[in-house]
Amino acid sequence: MKKSRIVYICIFVMALINVYFSGGFLPWTLFNACIILPIVSLLYSLYIYLRFKYVEEREGRYFVKGDNMKYKFSISNEDILIYPYINIKFFASEVLCNKHLEEKLLTVTPFSSKTFELSIECKFRGVYEVGISSIEIVDFLNIFCLRYKPNETKQIVVYPRIVPISYFQTEETFQSDLKTSTISASQGKSSFYNLREYVTGDSLKSVHWKLSSKFYNWIVKTYDSHMEENIVLFMDLRKVTDNTEEAIVIEDKLIEAVTSVSNYFLQSWFPVTLFYYDNKFIRVDGNNPVDFNSFYNIFAKIQFNSSVPLDKLIQAFMENYKQKSTIFAFTALPDSEIYDKMLIEKENGNMVNLFYVKKNKDIHEEVVEAIIDKSAKAGIGVHIIEDVA
Repeated sequence: MKKSRIVYICIFVMALINVYFSGGFLPWTLFNACIILPIVSLLYSLYIYLRFKYVEEREGRYFVKGDNMKYKFSISNEDILIYPYINIKFFASEVLCNKHLEEKLLTVTPFSSKTFELSIECKFRGVYEVGISSIEIVDFLNIFCLRYKPNETKQIVVYPRIVPISYFQTEETFQSDLKTSTISASQGKSSFYNLREYVTGDSLKSVHWKLSSKFYNWIVKTYDSHMEENIVLFMDLRKVTDNTEEAIVIEDKLIEAVTSVSNYFLQSWFPVTLFYYDNKFIRVDGNNPVDFNSFYNIFAKIQFNSSVPLDKLIQAFMENYKQKSTIFAFTALPDSEIYDKMLIEKENGNMVNLFYVKKNKDIHEEVVEAIIDKSAKAGIGVHIIEDVA
């Protein structure tokens, strides 16, 4: 459009100069055409703007990650005149829709319509605006643009998956004194266990066969049958990275982990407390499977824009919470301050678990691995999340 305007201005100036210096019928005809044609073109575009009709349909508003949303729109011309240039722009982000909804430039012939149907994969949890953001009516000279914006935006909510808790078990690496607590979806209230070397008298039923074969040494599981029934979940909602596409993948993994853990315990009727910072400290309590719905809505819509690090988050809650608890901390940014705080909570008699979402390329990988190794050796349950099937 910018080029068309420059071309028109050049032609207009040339016609004006020609009239000024030459005069005559033909120069005046060209000059008048340069004045009249844009006016006619603008009026024509205004007519189209007032007359065009469109219909937009989508299948549902609430989805779960991995679902496909059916989307359909059509634009119709009920007049005898052609609609030469109609440019349709969409809200849908590339992250959600994988570039399915790109701008479309259409020409609609008289008494016809153009219809498009798409199946859009909901790749990540979150709240998204989907559909037409604006319709631009461009005149046939391509120098004017009338923009129509729908009166209301259409939002969809994509909920995280609730994956089996077994997906978040880690492949533990052990030395003789290393202990890592993990989760078993089938053990109920005795589902947390430590690992140690086999000693005479241990039952063969408690042998961890997979790890024993891996390390060529007998390793057995010792269950903690008195796990504290107060479950506290801490979400680290700090911005992970400036790379939007990488950040949304990491955030998605973290949210899926906390979703699955909270669902697991609430379905087992454990009291669960969720604590996070979103412009203020927010605490959400649940005691039964029905309460999971309020958790689930939070997980779908929460944004990663917190300024409070995880250690400060834990401190803010635990300094006023005197009951012994089982702590689950979820983060993609582990550091020495988090390790120190979790070690303090463990020494205070709490069971402590750290869920760490690993980045594909982390310049601080060696530092992070050292912190994770120290945490595991200190008896903190470490769960490294690299991918979720």
